[in-house]
Amino acid sequence: MYKRAVKWKLLEHLPDEQYREVRGKATKPARFRRNSPIVFQGGEGQWMYFIEEGHVAVKVGRGREAPKMIRVLGPGDHFGELALLRSAAVERPLRNAYVYALDDVVLYQLWGADLDELRSKWPAVTAAILNALLEEIDRLSLELDFAKYEIARRRLAHQLLYLEEAYGSGVAIQLSAQDIGELCGLSLMSVEDEILELKARGLIERSDTKIAILDHDALKQLDRRR
Repeated sequence: MYKRAVKWKLLEHLPDEQYREVRGKATKPARFRRNSPIVFQGGEGQWMYFIEEGHVAVKVGRGREAPKMIRVLGPGDHFGELALLRSAAVERPLRNAYVYALDDVVLYQLWGADLDELRSKWPAVTAAILNALLEEIDRLSLELDFAKYEIARRRLAHQLLYLEEAYGSGVAIQLSAQDIGELCGLSLMSVEDEILELKARGLIERSDTKIAILDHDALKQLDRRR
């Protein structure tokens, strides 16, 4: 059986032979320092990426507004596949988001032509990608409903639990209040007030740009969807 420290979640249900071949097509690890841009919204997409180490922020810009953070991804996650799927329909598939390194990041890159070859050989690869896209659509739909109808404290608790999954249980979440506010759809003032309230209740600890979750179960009670 093929074993690595980090299992690529997109491919975790593939048979071992197919998993090994996909990983074998990936390039040598690419390293990005903290705050480095990795992908530009509107740029041409020729690669997809798998995160081996570190965390990245996915940001989307609209018009002249500054890009806002909508997602944090961690080890085992992937991004960039949508542009490659579009390549069959358009001549120059473009990226629909920015991606930045939140800390020092190690990525494996899969070339679009190699992905096409793998998809032709192993239909399960296509199925895995489409399933992941459908799951992301469902997640975004739920996030939109949550942002529209839930109070600020529930939104914050919800995002902190998702961030705990990305960073790992017991690991401090290294994001600013501004970043967390963007994820929650809250103003900086509102998210600062809610962070202070959760800290006063002993649910989290905060220092500089780090938040540590102290009471996971209490946060789950605030987040009714979990």
